[in-house]
Amino acid sequence: MKKLAILSVIFQVLFFSKLAFGSQLVISSWHNSRFSLQIDGHYYGTINSEFSFNNMRPGLHKIKIYKYIYNGFSQINTLVYSGAIKVPVNAFVRARINRYGQVKIIHVSPLGSISPSNGLIIQEGLNTSSNHGYGMSYGKFSNLKRIIAMQAFDSSRLKIARQAIQHNGISSDQLFELMMLLSFESSKLKLAKFAYPFVLDKENFFVVNNAFSFSSSINSLYYYINRY
Repeated sequence: MKKLAILSVIFQVLFFSKLAFGSQLVISSWHNSRFSLQIDGHYYGTINSEFSFNNMRPGLHKIKIYKYIYNGFSQINTLVYSGAIKVPVNAFVRARINRYGQVKIIHVSPLGSISPSNGLIIQEGLNTSSNHGYGMSYGKFSNLKRIIAMQAFDSSRLKIARQAIQHNGISSDQLFELMMLLSFESSKLKLAKFAYPFVLDKENFFVVNNAFSFSSSINSLYYYINRY
């Protein structure tokens, strides 16, 4: 009887903790074009115009979008987008793939205030807070810059910046500001390359080039992101 009571308590803790943090992410395509995707290294090969992920935990997700593209001879499953996306605690987030293959956050609301998705529901807990997908909050980013500026060496500044970016994501403008806190060109280049997968507005990534003093660094970053 005592064992049953303990098991009951454990079950309730697990159940309510899941309710407390579970969020839903819906990713759909522009004009209902079909695609497949990969999230945090897990590939979902089913071709569909919409995917819905339930019971997601807070944290940053890496995402890749694939589409079948005709190359003149056959249909090739081609990577068209690679980036990262964030989801708040206990929230519904809708993202859309636009005509250029970019993923945009178009809606964020508390979970339960929206209608269920009609797309492919994937009942799986994943691991992804929120500025509608555009980097850290003002307060968090200001605190990060203050901590980085206190460090004496670029090596320490890089470690702190990488840790924050990996767990929170970052916008292009925020990345530029962090790069300007580094003393050496090589350190700026290392940070830009590391941060690229976590940049949430890749269409604005060009702004980070303003942090470099040498065209060779710009060229190196260009070739890196085109191989990513």
